[in-house]
Amino acid sequence: MPFFQIRMYQKIGALLTFLLLSLSIKSQTLFSVGNQKTDSKEFLRAFARNNADSSWNEKNCRDYLDLFIRFKLKVRAAIDEKIDSLPQQLQELQSFKEQVADNYMNDDASLNKLVNQALERSFKEI
Repeated sequence: MPFFQIRMYQKIGALLTFLLLSLSIKSQTLFSVGNQKTDSKEFLRAFARNNADSSWNEKNCRDYLDLFIRFKLKVRAAIDEKIDSLPQQLQELQSFKEQVADNYMNDDASLNKLVNQALERSFKEI
């Protein structure tokens, strides 16, 4: 069996394992910080988004879980100290939103794709 086919089977196996794991976990609470619960779906979504190129193994999941817990604790501490409502922070957030909005609002390729999709739907649907 060629190497290419073996790697393909490994990827398919890993994907099936992940899907079965995510379906079996459903929305179990992994941990709570104060009164805010963090469920497994949120963790899996964040892990998949931030570790797309790494393999799904126990060590990677545990390492990322430690980082994720620390992140949630820092966010909770900032909210408790009301750092999220300081004028400087609000101004920085607004500035960030404006910077990001330019990329999304001026993306001609995405806009053309959406226009073409709408045009195709208009021919099919009345």
